[in-house]
Amino acid sequence: MMAQMLFAVQLPVRGAIVSGEADFVPGTDHIVGRGVIDAVELQASQNWFGVMLSSGLGSHAEIAALLDPRVLPMIVRYVIPLKAGISHDGTALNWRLNITAEAGTQRFFHPPADDDQGVKLHNTLAFAKHVRDTQQAYTKHDRPWLRPIYLPIVPVPDSQTTIELVNGDEY
Repeated sequence: MMAQMLFAVQLPVRGAIVSGEADFVPGTDHIVGRGVIDAVELQASQNWFGVMLSSGLGSHAEIAALLDPRVLPMIVRYVIPLKAGISHDGTALNWRLNITAEAGTQRFFHPPADDDQGVKLHNTLAFAKHVRDTQQAYTKHDRPWLRPIYLPIVPVPDSQTTIELVNGDEY
């Protein structure tokens, strides 16, 4: 859910979820350990904005089997773009889940400053399109933590106004 909110306010993130040892250094704000190193290396290897789960956690099917069914919409199996032109068939957080942006999902991102950023943006939007094309972008739910996020072009006058939710682009 945090990744969703960060994307929605034009702060796209790239991250990794791993399993490994980590500990606080007493008297500091530092976290150290193999898990921290693995997370930093895995996030740095990605060529998009998104959050990837480490293959060390298992295959997508193994990860899904461990999770409560109510949180399954929050992950997606996806071929994650990595640097050096390679990719990884794995699991990603579904940051696109239940977000409707009247101005379009592309508006979550600033224009790329160079070709490398352009590739990352393209790869990120390809993920968002995949999630929409495979009907994993929206889910009906009864859980408040999966509440939809609607980003209108102009503010909605009051909470009693009924509006048609429209996403402004294909992503």
